[in-house]
Amino acid sequence: MTETDMAVVLSSGQNEEEKFQKKGLTIIPHRDRLIKENPPLDDKFKDPDHPLRIIFVCAMWMTGFDVPSCSTIYLDKPLKNHTLMQTIARANRVFKDKVNGLIVDYVGIFSNLEDALKIYGAGSGGGVSNGDSPIQAKAKLVEILREKIKEFNAYLTRQGIDIKALENAGTDFKTIAVWDDALNKIVATANSKEEFLAHSRLLNRIFGAILPDATAQEFIKPLAIAQQLQKKLKSLNPTVNIDEAKAEIEAILDEAITTKDYVLPETTELIDISKLDFGAIRDEFNDGYQNSLLEKLQQAI
Repeated sequence: MTETDMAVVLSSGQNEEEKFQKKGLTIIPHRDRLIKENPPLDDKFKDPDHPLRIIFVCAMWMTGFDVPSCSTIYLDKPLKNHTLMQTIARANRVFKDKVNGLIVDYVGIFSNLEDALKIYGAGSGGGVSNGDSPIQAKAKLVEILREKIKEFNAYLTRQGIDIKALENAGTDFKTIAVWDDALNKIVATANSKEEFLAHSRLLNRIFGAILPDATAQEFIKPLAIAQQLQKKLKSLNPTVNIDEAKAEIEAILDEAITTKDYVLPETTELIDISKLDFGAIRDEFNDGYQNSLLEKLQQAI
């Protein structure tokens, strides 16, 4: 938070300096910043990499102000109908890994929101039917995350992966074999790899959606496992340098294939190695971490 910048954005009003002075406050530095800041405050706030991350607003920016990276809206005054819908829309934009927004309601306006959704929500009848509300209590998302973690653990168990061993493993050299063994089982087939990616991506998305939350601590271990395995899987497919890839393929083949004497007929036909039958090759790789090596070979080609 020490690197986070904050600003106050208010519409100008008649005799505003006098009004604030009566309350022991001053609007002058905030007004000066809103007028003179360069780049403007709105440009800074729209930049997800800029430290201006918190804005206190009254009416300005609540409607018609598009900031896809905005993740949280704190409501501390009553709002209704179109104004309420426009306000919560500031946080519901999809942006990079952000798939939802968080609305923190300090004044109990959820009933107003339900009324607004009936009027302005997009549904088959021009409104939102019962049970179709896009606004859900965060506790429900926490329960969904618990269920998805159970499904992820069930997937790991089906692959023969020791979850306890992963929970107790660090990331140092002594425990690298535990992670390598798990990764080797994940990439054993294309289906198991895709299933892992589907599980891990969903866990990351839901976990990001519930933060900040007091329950987050209980999800640290399974999320850490998923993220570490994702990291190791990604390491099998780095940005390819063609010369390095050729050398690596030759090294893998030299290590894995026993040569015999053959008389090779002359041919002018070109062979497309991208059409190799990796399923057949995988059948020959039946020991150690050959699945991981095959994954690297396939990605390089």
